[in-house]
Amino acid sequence: MRSLARLSVARILGLVGIGCLTVATIALSAFAVQSAHSAPRETSSWPVLQAVNNQPVAVFLGGSESVATLGHASWPTLVSQARGWQQVNLSHSATGYTVAGTCGSQPCPDFLESVPQIVALNPQIVVVAGGWAETADKTDVSVQVAQTFQTLHQGLPHATIIAVGPASADAQPSEELQNTDAAVKTAATSLGLTYVSLLDPPTLNQSMFTDGKLSDSGQAAIAARIAAAVK
Repeated sequence: MRSLARLSVARILGLVGIGCLTVATIALSAFAVQSAHSAPRETSSWPVLQAVNNQPVAVFLGGSESVATLGHASWPTLVSQARGWQQVNLSHSATGYTVAGTCGSQPCPDFLESVPQIVALNPQIVVVAGGWAETADKTDVSVQVAQTFQTLHQGLPHATIIAVGPASADAQPSEELQNTDAAVKTAATSLGLTYVSLLDPPTLNQSMFTDGKLSDSGQAAIAARIAAAVK
């Protein structure tokens, strides 16, 4: 694995210009999205994905900030390219621990509801990054966060699970955001998982957003922080 010291935002930004993914990554991502949208949650089964050419399978679970937009690489893609992972991105817009967006005519699975699909894929690596827009009570968020990581760890006891806290462009993050970050840190550390903070030190600033969405520089900054945490 490459030296962590060599990873930087500038290098990750360089990956954005590559503009292409491997056929395997495209196929895996397309398959994962189709499964998440169309398969019943309780009765469906998903094939186990095998590592190809010594590239481990990495599943990413996140919200809007983890979903790629046309012509732009998402941070899951940048991290996968930097680390040589086969990416399966199960992220959905407006989705987190206690909130869910819309997938077709149905609500998307929230993070806890996505765990069975992740476990069935049997990945070597799982990156859960979200909680940017939780609106539920502090206690409800904490319980849901804890259950998500406990269930994931139980289902994949030998996988590398990376718990990424939420981020903010504000100098003083909201109380809700800080509470969610604390819940993610507590859940991860109690299980011996890898925790990555995007708030301390701050990963983002206002210049990394365009029309309320993460710009390429914002995606690259998150990718650099997470890639550097992988050992």
